[in-house]
Amino acid sequence: MNSNRKFNNTIILLVVTLVLVGTVGYYLSLNKKSTDVFQFAVTTTPSTETANWKTYNNTKHAYSFRYPDDMYTPLVGGEGGSKPADAETTTFLLYSSNPDNRYIVVSVVDQKTNLSDSNDIEEVESTEVSVQNAKVYKYKDTPGYQFRYSYQYVFDNGKDQVYFSLFHNDDPLVLEKLRQILSTFKFTN
Repeated sequence: MNSNRKFNNTIILLVVTLVLVGTVGYYLSLNKKSTDVFQFAVTTTPSTETANWKTYNNTKHAYSFRYPDDMYTPLVGGEGGSKPADAETTTFLLYSSNPDNRYIVVSVVDQKTNLSDSNDIEEVESTEVSVQNAKVYKYKDTPGYQFRYSYQYVFDNGKDQVYFSLFHNDDPLVLEKLRQILSTFKFTN
């Protein structure tokens, strides 16, 4: 009888242990899945990494962001450009000093676009993420563009839509630099 009791206690302990391990495994897999969903979210870069970066302030559309010293802006106006891009422009180009890294286009769309997970966009990598009280959408391979890789990050604060676009480049280092730039973006109004 004592032997039966030990056997029953062992079975009960084994069942409880298996249920506990299964429950922990289940919750860990849920946590991993939810982490995977947000891996494309714009995360804040530690300020020490961007502390010495240049700042672009657009007063007309009330936004600002920081960009690294190895990127530069072209001159605008007149033949060959006569003055630096100012704070009133609708489109702002960031060129990399490394010719393989191409450029990043920052633009404001005057007409409001209905942004969503729609069939217009071939692949939506992540939908809405709240950053600086704005909705952020990330699209990949946007139709209408002839480039193989097209990343569009759209910040929408309900008034303006600011697009950060990276064309024809899927280099992980360039994408990381873009993520760092995006992490410094904010609407200033």
